[in-house]
Amino acid sequence: MDDLKEKIQNNIISYHQYGISWPIMGQVFSRGVPLRSLISELSSSFHVSSSTFGMIFFPYLLKIIHDQKIDIHDLISNLMLDEKFVEIIQKEILRSKKI
Repeated sequence: MDDLKEKIQNNIISYHQYGISWPIMGQVFSRGVPLRSLISELSSSFHVSSSTFGMIFFPYLLKIIHDQKIDIHDLISNLMLDEKFVEIIQKEILRSKKI
């Protein structure tokens, strides 16, 4: 028991809330803010929760937009959303093609 106590006292314990580095976390957070607002707007159009839309509907929506070559500007205007979402959707389609 004393041996264990000595080992614990001599070690510095550090705590990290996140398991990935801060440069990567910055990218995740900066991507998440505009994406969260887009998903929130689209979820109300589809009458589902934001989490349901983001996890279930959104990946398929991106795939359909890409595969059917749907004009994003037309889609955004038909859904009466802000034009700022066009760039977000384009970036997400590019990211999804990389995966």
